[in-house]
Amino acid sequence: MALLRHSLMINNTRKKLSLDQQLLFLSRLVHLLEQNYALKDALVLLYGQSKWQSIIQTLDDQLNLGNRIDQALAELSFNSKIITFIYFSLHHGNLLEGLRKSITIVQQQLKLEATLKKTIQYPIVLFSSFFAILFFVYFYIYPNFIKLYQTSGTSSPVLLIAMTTVQIIFLMTILTTTFILAGLIIWLCFRKKITLSFKLTLLQKIPQVKNFTRKYMSFIFSVHLSSLLEAGFSMKKCLTTMATYRKSSILSFYCEQLLTELDNGLPLETLLINHPLFQNELGYIFTRNHTQQLLKRDLTSFSHFLMDDLIRIVQKLMQWIQPLAFIFIAISIILIYLSILVPMLQLIQNY
Repeated sequence: MALLRHSLMINNTRKKLSLDQQLLFLSRLVHLLEQNYALKDALVLLYGQSKWQSIIQTLDDQLNLGNRIDQALAELSFNSKIITFIYFSLHHGNLLEGLRKSITIVQQQLKLEATLKKTIQYPIVLFSSFFAILFFVYFYIYPNFIKLYQTSGTSSPVLLIAMTTVQIIFLMTILTTTFILAGLIIWLCFRKKITLSFKLTLLQKIPQVKNFTRKYMSFIFSVHLSSLLEAGFSMKKCLTTMATYRKSSILSFYCEQLLTELDNGLPLETLLINHPLFQNELGYIFTRNHTQQLLKRDLTSFSHFLMDDLIRIVQKLMQWIQPLAFIFIAISIILIYLSILVPMLQLIQNY
């Protein structure tokens, strides 16, 4: 890597790569490693692309200091899922497989995020337009109707009901928007300060969130445990390795709990079946009389099933977003239209 030291000017300002760029960089690194390049030789070849020179320079510096590649990528603010998979892959001596898995998982995440953005973009535009209509109707049209009725010496119960209904919808829209924005701001400002116990309590109190979290935690546990078993680790060493990885705090916390209960003589399958944030099926896998190889195979298959389930849950949620938004807006617009039309017809009849 001496070439890196004597290269022309390098942009030393480290910029965080987007998730797309991280995946592109790692995909090309994987391609070179599959061609039997050594890691440092692969980095030298990738260094020829100017957009990655500062990234590769930092990686080289970190590796020369004796840091692991997961630590070097963490220094570059790579995605936590990528770093986690690489960390465990280093323990079973297969960096290439860890990179492949991390790329696959994060690519699935990006696809779901892109689909979600497309799904909510149109409803957001509609809600914004609808809010503008509500504002105009409530503050301009209805007051003019009231003045018109007062001038004619009559009143309209329909108009009063309509005003009350629109006022409720208007206030609900404002409160919902304010609540969502406040929640996002609070989360962004304090997510790093929220204690683990509070996170766990929150995850277990909301049924839909708990169901998704159980599947996700079972998936992560199965993937990492199967990769460590493949390296020939004992079950206790696998759990100890996962417990000592603090960047995945929830997994680490529960693995510590499992180790404590195992030391007290409780069987692992019983602990997993009764665990609040693991799928019961995960425990049943351990009830069979397994060799480590068969257990690793079953956990790998189970993790694939869980990934499919997680994708279906997100896709099902996205399928409901647009129809519900359209139904709500359509009914509200019809009611607003009637609230304007009916008083006008009553006024014409009175004249």
